[in-house]
Order: sequence, then C-alpha cells, then structure tokens
Amino acid sequence: MREHAPLTIQRVLTLRQVPGFGDAELSELATIAENLVERTFLQGTTVAGPRTRVPGIHLVLEGRLESPSRQAWGPRQLFGALEAIAGRPLTDRVVATTDTRTLQLATTDFAEILEDNYSVLSSARRMLARRLAALDTGLVHRPRVLVGSTVGPLGLVDRLLILRGQLPFARASIQALSTLAQATEEIHFPARTWVARAGEEADGLFMILDGMAKSHRVNGPDMLCSGSAIGALETLGELPFSTDVEAITALRVLRLPSAALYDVMEDHTDFSIALLGMLASELLDLSQLPVEVN
Repeated sequence: MREHAPLTIQRVLTLRQVPGFGDAELSELATIAENLVERTFLQGTTVAGPRTRVPGIHLVLEGRLESPSRQAWGPRQLFGALEAIAGRPLTDRVVATTDTRTLQLATTDFAEILEDNYSVLSSARRMLARRLAALDTGLVHRPRVLVGSTVGPLGLVDRLLILRGQLPFARASIQALSTLAQATEEIHFPARTWVARAGEEADGLFMILDGMAKSHRVNGPDMLCSGSAIGALETLGELPFSTDVEAITALRVLRLPSAALYDVMEDHTDFSIALLGMLASELLDLSQLPVEVN
C-alpha cells in the first residue's frame, strides 16, 4: 500500500460528504483525492481575482470565502466548480473572510477526471440538474423553436433537428444527436389527460410538437406549447416529476427515454461534458439575477 494511502482514504471520506461527489465510485474518488493539494489562506487574502479563469476548484474544509456580490462558501462547499465546468471567468474577487483551509483541485486535472471517470461525471450531472430543478424557474418548460418538420411522420433528420433545438442538446455532437434521435418515439395524449404526475418516476423527457398543455407549478401554472420540454431536468437529475402536467388539447409529443439518454451520455463523453457546461452556465446566470424585494 502506498505511503500516502491513509491520507487518501481520509480525503475520500471528505469527498463523500460533498454534493456532486457523494455517489461517485470509490476508486474514482481516490483518483480525485490523490490530485488534491491542501491550501491555507489567511483572513483577507484574495483567493481569485475578477474576470479571470479559475485555476483550481476549492473544497472548503475550515473558514469561509466570500465575494462582493455576497456569495459565500463554507465547509464542505465547492468554490469555482461552476465556472470551471462552464468554462467561464469569475465575475467578482473572492477573498477569505477568516483564516481558511481548502483542498484545491487544478481545473485541468478536474477536466481530465470528468473525461476519464463516468461516475464522477454522472454525479456532477445529477447535482447540477437537481440544483436547477430546486429553483423552480420554469427552465424545463421554456419553449424552443422547432427546426424540424412537425407535420406528418417524423424522419430521422426531423427528430435530430428537434432535439438540437432543446437546451440540453444544443451543444451535442452530430453523432450523439443521431443516436438520441433514433431512440425517440412519437406519442399522442388525448385532451384532458395527464402527461406527468408529480412524484411519479421521470423515465424520459417529452418535447411538445403540437397542442397545448398546462404545468401546475408551485409558483403558478405554465401554459406549454409547441417547442416546450417536459421532464428534462427531472430526467437529468434522476428525480421524480416535480409537477402535474395536463394535456389541455390533443397533444403530440416526441419522447426520449431516460435509459437511451444515459447510454448516449456514457458512450459520448464530449456530449456529457457539453451538457454539464450548459447546466453550470444556467446556474451561474441565475445566481447573477437581481433579487426582487417585496
């Protein structure tokens, strides 16, 4: 056994408690642990500057990091992960507001780990999708322009173009999209029937081709039209449906089974990493929205 094995095991146990790493395989967590470097920042020290790419992700062990926008990271929280995944620079300076100890993982090492370790990648995908779903912003229902033809039987190219128009697949390679398109199926729902029920397993996502539906969200109902997606974040986060969705008129949808999506993500790492970047970018954009004061 290696001389540093006890330290690696201790760090693996620490990673187990961090959202995004908790359900990754132990062997893959050990790979991450071996690449971690302990850092100490005295109170007032700048950890990262604005308008720069983060050189490393920091898991806070003790202390606190803050930015002028009042974002803060305490023990067991990751700083810089969203920016690293999205490939975007920081918007604010981040400082240690108390003496702070972290475990740093270089951004380049993190990228390689995502490419080589599917369980880590899947764990990050679930974590990001669940964070977005918890915000209940209606993101999953945002209508998109349907590029492919929706009249008559859908050909493979039509299905591919329809998938391309949906947010989770906007950056997918043509190879991944083609495989996904072949797995889709067209489904019809009569008016006044349920497309999804809150609490039921989301075993795939639906893209509306024709008709109208209503999502009974906690923050108020949404009317869903052609181009809207149902169950996207639930499928990516491996969550049950968060809301009831009812067909108001006869509904024609294109369904992508979750099993087919997961298979393609495992076979096409570039697609999975691009999808992670999209989810991380959405979370960063939402974090920068002004807070409404009533």
